[in-house]
Amino acid sequence: MGFVNNGKPVVGNAPVIIPTPGPGTILMGAITVIPGNGPALATVGSGKLEVQVSWTAPSGASYEVQSAGDLTSWTSTGAAVREVSPGQWRATVPMDELAVKFYRVKQRP
Repeated sequence: MGFVNNGKPVVGNAPVIIPTPGPGTILMGAITVIPGNGPALATVGSGKLEVQVSWTAPSGASYEVQSAGDLTSWTSTGAAVREVSPGQWRATVPMDELAVKFYRVKQRP
């Protein structure tokens, strides 16, 4: 028998309960678009938009923020990553154009 959500069958993968993350897990906190001076639409062409990525992860490691337009071709953003408090990390990524982007955080070896 399949799964039902709001009276409709769920097609594809069944829902999975995700266990509590263990030590060493990176937990994405927030991704926020920060407009530059003036209205956001006025700054799109000038490259003044930024995306701030925040996450929780163990101290003492090295992390990088990556982006992709299609969830398969990930590249490093080159953003400076800083630990704002123990286990709380943040990076600010410049946006040069208005485009759909996905972001992820990866621990460096």
